Amino acid sequence: LAKYNLLYNQQPQDILKRITTVTKIVDLFSLNEIHHVQECIPEDLDLKIQLFTELDRLVKDTAILASSTSCLMPSAFTKNLQTRHRCIVAHPLNPPTGIPVVEIVGSEWTDKKYVDLAVERYKSLGMHPIRLKKEVDGFVMNRMQYAVLASALSLVEDGIIEPEDVDLAMTSGLACRWSFMGPFQTIDLNAPCGVKDYFARYGSTMKRVLADMSYPHDWSQSTVDKIDAHFRQKYPITNDSLQERKLWRDDRLLEITKHKSSYSDRSYRIVRHSLESVESYDSILKAIENELKQVYRQVQVNLIEPEQAKHLDFTQEPWNLASKGIGTNAVMCQLGGPKNVEKVNGHSVIFDLESVLSQIGHKEEQSFIFGPGAAYSQIFDCNAELALNTVVNSYNKIKNNHSYASIIQKQTQQQQQLPYCSEKIGPYLHMMVTNGAQSVPLIEIKVSQRYRVENGDSENNFISTIRRGLKELPSACVLGGVFRLEEGTIKAH
Repeated sequence: LAKYNLLYNQQPQDILKRITTVTKIVDLFSLNEIHHVQECIPEDLDLKIQLFTELDRLVKDTAILASSTSCLMPSAFTKNLQTRHRCIVAHPLNPPTGIPVVEIVGSEWTDKKYVDLAVERYKSLGMHPIRLKKEVDGFVMNRMQYAVLASALSLVEDGIIEPEDVDLAMTSGLACRWSFMGPFQTIDLNAPCGVKDYFARYGSTMKRVLADMSYPHDWSQSTVDKIDAHFRQKYPITNDSLQERKLWRDDRLLEITKHKSSYSDRSYRIVRHSLESVESYDSILKAIENELKQVYRQVQVNLIEPEQAKHLDFTQEPWNLASKGIGTNAVMCQLGGPKNVEKVNGHSVIFDLESVLSQIGHKEEQSFIFGPGAAYSQIFDCNAELALNTVVNSYNKIKNNHSYASIIQKQTQQQQQLPYCSEKIGPYLHMMVTNGAQSVPLIEIKVSQRYRVENGDSENNFISTIRRGLKELPSACVLGGVFRLEEGTIKAH
């Protein structure tokens, strides 16, 4: 919460000082002025009855007793309490730090003043309480969620769609609008004259599809009128107001699209880091050189200025890059990451390069993509290291490809390099995307003669040593490029 500035100018350590823990319910007597109890024990009716019976006896009768249950109705565990009038369900969604809604449900004997007080109290905490007028199994969140899940399950079971595309239909489709408008406000803007107009235009289609799904479709016109009246009172229909609301909707959607392109979340995460060029390379050169000198006898670290760099052609030997230059306007991406690769069958996870580039929103006349990762293992039926090295056009279609996969033969320990299309890639990829321009400052590093080589000395290899030097800088730094080895199993990386 502090990271995202959601503590309202308070410090975490100050908040923690105000928290006291007790291990026995009777110890609640030692606390002064209890105004609210939020029960968060497991979904076990007998346990809740037992706990609420004790709370009923121990906590003063002006305090609210609230349960976080997601599916047990309050009447089920409060009916025999002496102070049942102050008991409610206050069901949050996980994680409540990131999802502010909380369902407030009373039973038939709950005093309205305690419901009102709970609503105001949760609002004061930055939550968004919704009030249920009566008990219903599953409350609101689960009834809506289960309806969507039931439809999703039937679509997969009937062979209509794959599970991944069900999630995509929500995350890249319906949920984009629903996250800030909800279903009713969405349809209010999808017809010129609002909700009533929407049902007049599309109601028969909805009923036909719902009948095919064997789903209830017998809503009344009075319900439609009630929803429409709510929006017309809040948003009268005029040409200007309708256009303003649509522009507001579109602006919010574009903000969400921008956010999702930076923090896309799939089964194996795709994380995008935009990079900026540094004003001075002196501290970077010095940090790299100092650290390399701890490991290598001979070290040269030089800056190649843009005027000189534009005459270099990295498509030639010994570099064999797909682009003449390393490029600017750089973005670094991580597909999956080391922790995800350690999962069972991690390398069988497939990323589509065109889809990844579309998700991260990198748009150039052409893009140079390079970096180390895992080849899609089903191509070789074994783990293979991928040297991604390709250029795509403005439509993210491959224009020039020098990618290859490296395989070490188990019997001979010989390294084998195989051409790789790069359209399908595995996870664990630190992928740099640039415009491939040549006029960009470059760092040239030459080293030789390591002081010592020990088995498993991974902390002192070339890249790890450079990384250790960069960690000494006051701010984060990312380098992307290629290196060649005169000796060793794998000659380039």
